[in-house]
Amino acid sequence: MNKILLSVAIICAIIAFQSCDERERTVLSGEEKSMLDSLYAKRVSGVRKNADSICKAQYQLMFNSAKDSFYQSYVREIEAILNGEG
Repeated sequence: MNKILLSVAIICAIIAFQSCDERERTVLSGEEKSMLDSLYAKRVSGVRKNADSICKAQYQLMFNSAKDSFYQSYVREIEAILNGEG
């Protein structure tokens, strides 16, 4: 029992000392903000074009799949009605 308590105490001490590290810098300088803005502007247009092309390529496939799913659902409902189950 004492070994377990000692182990728990050591683990808690390690966690406490690790959490006391220096805080990370979260404020950007003007130069860093400028660089970030230019990188964002360069990359966003390319990513947006890529995402749009993927959406266009998959739209018809998804639409046809959804249409077939609804069609099959309606066919099952009609068959159930015709067979006297509905």
